[in-house]
Amino acid sequence: MNLLNLFLFFVPVQADIMPIYNKHACSNGCPPPMPCPAPPRNCEYLPSEPDECGCQSSCGLIDCPQRTSEEGETCGGYVPLDMMRTCNTGLECVSTMGPYIADAPGTCQQICPTFRDSWGNCVDEGCQQWYDGCNTCSRQSDDTLQCTEKMCYQMENIAHCLDTDEPTIPHNCMTWYDGCNTCGVSDGRLSMCTLMACFTNNEPYCMTFERGELEIGDICYRFCEDNSQTAINRRNDCPSGTECSSSFLKNQISMIAFDSCGSRANTCNLIAGH
Repeated sequence: MNLLNLFLFFVPVQADIMPIYNKHACSNGCPPPMPCPAPPRNCEYLPSEPDECGCQSSCGLIDCPQRTSEEGETCGGYVPLDMMRTCNTGLECVSTMGPYIADAPGTCQQICPTFRDSWGNCVDEGCQQWYDGCNTCSRQSDDTLQCTEKMCYQMENIAHCLDTDEPTIPHNCMTWYDGCNTCGVSDGRLSMCTLMACFTNNEPYCMTFERGELEIGDICYRFCEDNSQTAINRRNDCPSGTECSSSFLKNQISMIAFDSCGSRANTCNLIAGH
């Protein structure tokens, strides 16, 4: 055995480096068509490109007619192909389920001229302090929002700009939290406050109340699952002809959160018919 044969004996040869064309491969005709799952409703298969023998080697692509939605109708989301919808011209698909629910269908809305928060609300032009219905946010230079990190599975109130907000202090409030500092209250006006420096502000609220009689609009029940606000339970102390109820939660059902925190707190409201 010479050196060349010895070299070839020990060095493996890649047999698939050069494809070998079988001129008789197409002489037997095409194989039976492969079984393909039925396409979604109102959809059909687009035939795939044939191979070198002119045979179909795959099921092809699924083609579904494009369906469009008007303002207020659903769009996008992780849904079956036959249920996918896009928005008509002049509308955009907006995710309104919040940051904790992924791949849910959105809603077609008018195009926002600025940018949207994590709940899909269009932030007002020039607004620097924004409340998204759950958290208080500060607008950054790159048109993004830096927000507090309260966890909400649904919006607790209507989103709005806080730049000109003047929260109403309840008449029976004794200690007020302005979103950063704690303040005393005298005759409905703030007195001395702590001097903490805060980069973001939370939702303001009354921390402690006088024990006197409740009036219409006073908080009668408040419970925060995260203990972020002082609990109140005076459901039986509302004036005659009123009831302890939440105007914000009226006709709403939450299967995830049952607290009555912040703007969801129950107040003394007139009973219908009184």
